Amino acid sequence: MGWKPWWDGSSYTGQAQKYAKSTGYGPSWLLAGSPMPDDTFGIQCPPFAVPLPRERTFVSGPYDIFICHDHAAAAAVKRLTAALAANGVACYAHEATASSELQPKLATSKSFLAWASAEFFQSRGCQTHLAMAWLASGQEPQNAPSRLMLVNATSGLKHIYPLSLRKHLIAMAPGLPDAPDYPGLAERLHARCEALSGTLGGLYPGTQDGWTEPYDRLSHPPAQFAGRARELWDIHSALNTPVSPGQPRRGVVLSGAAGLGKSLLAREYAFRFGAAYPGGIFRLSGSEAQAVLRLRELADNPALKPQLLALLHRLQPDHGFDDATPFATLSARLGEILGQRNQPFLWIVDDLADGINGPSLRQWLAPAPQGRTLFITRSQRYDQRADPVHLPMLDESSALAVLSPERPPSGRDEQDAARWLLDEAGRHPRFAAMLAALTEHRRHKRRGAFTRLLHRFDRKIPKADEFAHQLVEILPADHAPICAAILIETLKSLDGPARDLLRLGAELAEHPLSLEFIQESLVISGLGVDDRQEDLFTLFLNEPQEVPLTRDTVASYVEQGVASLVGHALAERTDQGVMLSPLATRALHHVVPNSPRQMLLRESALQTLYIQAETCLASRDWCPLDALAPHGRTLIGDLRERTIEDEDSAAEITGRTRLALHLADRDLAHGARRRALGIYRAVNAYLIRAMAVDSQNSVRQRDFARVQEQLGDLLAEQGDRADALEHYRKSLGIRVYMARQESSGLDVHDPLRLHIKLRDLQQALGDAEGALQSQQAVLLLRAKLAQRAPDDEALTATVAESHAELAELHLRLGQRDAAMTELERALPDLEKLAESHGGDVHYVRAPALIHGRMGDILLARDDLSGALNRYRTALGIVERAARLEPGNPEWRHDVALFHKKLGETLFGLDDATEAETHFKQFLAIAEHPDCKASFAGPRAVDTAVVHIRLGRHFDAAKDLYAALTHYQAARPLLEQLAIEWPDNGDLRKDLGWLRNRVKMLEDRRESELRRLARSGRP
Repeated sequence: MGWKPWWDGSSYTGQAQKYAKSTGYGPSWLLAGSPMPDDTFGIQCPPFAVPLPRERTFVSGPYDIFICHDHAAAAAVKRLTAALAANGVACYAHEATASSELQPKLATSKSFLAWASAEFFQSRGCQTHLAMAWLASGQEPQNAPSRLMLVNATSGLKHIYPLSLRKHLIAMAPGLPDAPDYPGLAERLHARCEALSGTLGGLYPGTQDGWTEPYDRLSHPPAQFAGRARELWDIHSALNTPVSPGQPRRGVVLSGAAGLGKSLLAREYAFRFGAAYPGGIFRLSGSEAQAVLRLRELADNPALKPQLLALLHRLQPDHGFDDATPFATLSARLGEILGQRNQPFLWIVDDLADGINGPSLRQWLAPAPQGRTLFITRSQRYDQRADPVHLPMLDESSALAVLSPERPPSGRDEQDAARWLLDEAGRHPRFAAMLAALTEHRRHKRRGAFTRLLHRFDRKIPKADEFAHQLVEILPADHAPICAAILIETLKSLDGPARDLLRLGAELAEHPLSLEFIQESLVISGLGVDDRQEDLFTLFLNEPQEVPLTRDTVASYVEQGVASLVGHALAERTDQGVMLSPLATRALHHVVPNSPRQMLLRESALQTLYIQAETCLASRDWCPLDALAPHGRTLIGDLRERTIEDEDSAAEITGRTRLALHLADRDLAHGARRRALGIYRAVNAYLIRAMAVDSQNSVRQRDFARVQEQLGDLLAEQGDRADALEHYRKSLGIRVYMARQESSGLDVHDPLRLHIKLRDLQQALGDAEGALQSQQAVLLLRAKLAQRAPDDEALTATVAESHAELAELHLRLGQRDAAMTELERALPDLEKLAESHGGDVHYVRAPALIHGRMGDILLARDDLSGALNRYRTALGIVERAARLEPGNPEWRHDVALFHKKLGETLFGLDDATEAETHFKQFLAIAEHPDCKASFAGPRAVDTAVVHIRLGRHFDAAKDLYAALTHYQAARPLLEQLAIEWPDNGDLRKDLGWLRNRVKMLEDRRESELRRLARSGRP
């Protein structure tokens, strides 16, 4: 998940627009409906759709001071603002609330003044504004006057946190010992403001997309959050501790027991301090992380690798990697992309499993030096490997703020009841919010609401103990029974739209649901409004007649359900729509029996996904399916074992099958080949059962043939050639069977493609006879295509090439006559094409290859004269092709190769002089600097052979020095080839002979030199 954070300029603009509309007072660019100026927040924002009248323009700011305070300090701050006004200081006083929304005037102010009471540091709104001002003022040089100022409104300094804030104290609040009066304080502030220029908004760092997960973003702050101010500052300080150049940055580990709100705290941190990470905020799940027991396991981290691959696809869709790519390569590429921004980014690893050892833990760190890693885990075993921040139980005042956000409970009995409820629930933020919603839901008047709720939980809640046992893994360990009872009561209090959303979510993945998808599923289901008041745990067998929801009514119905779930702490809004709490969806699954309504919603969700997938297939754009793919995989998760029921219609079977195929296709497009293979195998098993029910269903036959081919492709990539061959044969067989049943006859392209794949696999498996039969089928099908389009020269060339490929297979089987026949059939068409396309080097070159292979066959028959004529014809052709593209070394390689063939043939005809000429021409090309690359690797054997041939020629002519020169040139080539192919026995044998021959000739040369030296001749 990722979100576009609230610190984005457009969020400020939205809040400021509301204020401007209601008062007519605001910045000129805001009232005019213009884009926000670049120097306001560093972000360009779009103009409003409906601009306000320009004649109502007023100037708002810049202010000299933005004063932030809590409710209790309102009177004192009012006196200060009056004193500041008397000194000519423009100020804006903002009374922060429990909300995390920001006041836009902060951006147009020169400085920030915190009225630092104890309550200030407990207020979410005050802390949010303080964090914004802190980050903005931190962008200036250290010697610049500070824009951040504190007035201490409480005796002592214990309440001021972090400690570094204390250096920004400018005075004690009037009325405290040694404190100035209001005019004196105003003068100090005026003097500070005189030294400042610009605004906080102009200094505020720009941001990227914020919290990003592999498939989604989240741009809404947590709905229920309070307290944790010190922990948030501790996390920020630990993440941004300076490190020495070249030293790796340690991660920070946030640990605490289940249910204390660790993930909630991380999200609040991302919103409050997110601007410190303009490179982005990224979240991954570490719940499936495993310790590494063997070194080779580091190359394939199965829990992290798919997440990195999906994240890489979001950042760079054309990355070209897949799940076969080594983990280190994926991580390095992701690090390059993030490092290119050269900006800090936050790397959150949520729900890290216990027991991860050092090598594996290092793989979860941020992949670039600019990254700051935040681990979130229940375990404290990582304290030595990262900077620890331990999360204690939520303090009582913060828990009360969640339970009763508007005002604290009144009366001693109510206060005691509220504290008892919170303590019983372990002060878990989510369950405290549920209690708040239950209190609001059950009371008709304020008095006695918590007491009545306390009496309700004093009594035994049906199914609470059983439910707590079923969901023990996700409920707070020490408070499971009461938390289970709270959850049950919360589910009971939901309205109809919220229940429908949970019914739908219980059938899907624990992943955000887009509102559009929910609306479409409800409309397709044909269900009406769920306005019944019966108990939620009743199974409705006889549902009354309903008026189906329409596209005009479903939007408000869904919005009502989302608001209810968010208000009951059972969901959070995301960019894509809504994220349902696993607590709610799993509770519904374990406690509430499946109703016909829920089954209808499941089927409608499948249909909606199928329609979306078909749309993506038609456009060849799988991105719209990204956010829905996890839900689709959940819906088809039982496909391998799913039986075909009597009530399953043909359309349902087809829809389920096609959805699975589209999801697999999407995974292939995104590089998730292993997951795609698993889906194809599941579809294969499902289709076998479906075809057993209706074997004549052409749609299922077509899908089955497609699945077999896809399985063959994936297995062939994995090297499982035998199984791939079997799947290809099944696909081909079903296609041929279908063609016999249809009047339109056999489609050529599909069997042609399959025969080619079969041929290639059979060749790889060494089945030359089977490959020959497949190639004969390929030739036949290509000939049919060419007959349908006789003027298509590309098809004519393809048919000729098929004859040549068939000839090669005949040669592998020793059938030279059949091979010669196929080559003779290919040659005329290729010569005609070369003549009509004299400027196209590929057409010109093609006949030379045929002449060359015909020469090889004649040479094998001992028809040296015939072979010589073919080679000379081929040489003339390739020389003409090389002249068309003189800079292409491959065409010069062809010329050299036919010089070599001619030299070998002429040696056989005892024409050593001309043979020597051709061999030297070969060497002139092979050893030319521009062509050396074309003779490297396996091709180096040709150069070695030519040197050996010339060495033997001069050896026979008694030219000792010339022979030794060529033998010595051949030796390093054969030695390198022997290193690269150590299992080649013939190569080792030739190298041994060559070494012995070189040594013998060197000895003879030394003897000759000694003899000449004794005789005195030079």
